[in-house]
Amino acid sequence: MLSKLVLTISFSLCFLCACVHNEEYVSQYLQSRRTTNWFNYVGKTYYVDTVFKTNYYKAMHYCRQQGMQLLTITSEAENKKIEEYLKEKGLNGNRYWTAATNLGDRPDRWVWSSTGHLITYFKWDAGEPNNTDSENCIEGAWFTTNGFTWNDVTCLRSNHFICEATTDCYNLKC
Repeated sequence: MLSKLVLTISFSLCFLCACVHNEEYVSQYLQSRRTTNWFNYVGKTYYVDTVFKTNYYKAMHYCRQQGMQLLTITSEAENKKIEEYLKEKGLNGNRYWTAATNLGDRPDRWVWSSTGHLITYFKWDAGEPNNTDSENCIEGAWFTTNGFTWNDVTCLRSNHFICEATTDCYNLKC
């Protein structure tokens, strides 16, 4: 119990320090691996994982271990930027976890698990969400010719994922 408290305080201090210096806090491990799978957009730094696939829960845990969180997309412009980046880098053949889930109190209420905020912007693929087979998480991919769109899917599917960290503490919504 004490170790969890120390870890929480340590992460909070690192995050606070990052906000004071207007830099993102990202683990030393990921900082040492900054390759073409990193990009910045409007106050966020993104890391696109293409090394391994995992389920939603492990992807969320991995991002948190690195001082980041799973992807949240709050606007058409942000969705388009992610789409363009993935296409430009030839990564548009993969499926990617987002932080979106409806595992809360109501299956019709989608939230960002990383912030707890209700999702107000959606980019569903045609016929989605269809909520078949306990589809409680959202992945993004090229399902049709509509670009990077969203699909509700079981949280246990193995996907790649995108982590993000904020670099804009003034617009941080906690």
